Amino acid sequence: MLLELVEELLAYNGYRVRECPQVKFLIPIAPSVPLALRVEVSRRVSARFAIDVAGKNAVVGKFVCESDPVRA
Repeated sequence: MLLELVEELLAYNGYRVRECPQVKFLIPIAPSVPLALRVEVSRRVSARFAIDVAGKNAVVGKFVCESDPVRA
């Protein structure tokens, strides 16, 4: 579910996700805990992301993506 949020954010900004080769869950996340999401797109081919809980990385990873001409 958390990865779907990142994918939706990328799609909203004109990127189509091809694969998610890297995800690391660092700490457990409770259902009602507030989250902060950071995404950095590099050369329109990859997007690194972090999902933070209370200022600490909870999930980090990378998506391989491409520009979506329908949304771009």
